[in-house]
Amino acid sequence: MASLIAKKKGNKLYYYAVESRRIDGKPRILHQAYLGSAEKVAELIRERSAPLPLSASMRPFGLPATL
Repeated sequence: MASLIAKKKGNKLYYYAVESRRIDGKPRILHQAYLGSAEKVAELIRERSAPLPLSASMRPFGLPATL
């Protein structure tokens, strides 16, 4: 599951996009991507210029159920 978390370092908040999953019944972080400070994230939203992903893949989740 992906979520947005804030980490406090000093007096500033920094935001991360985190993908986590349960492994052996315990939640574990699988991937973490740094997004920046609140000001940087707000600027990206205002400009609608989010960084482009390097790769993407598509998976047919509903295909086995329909067959």
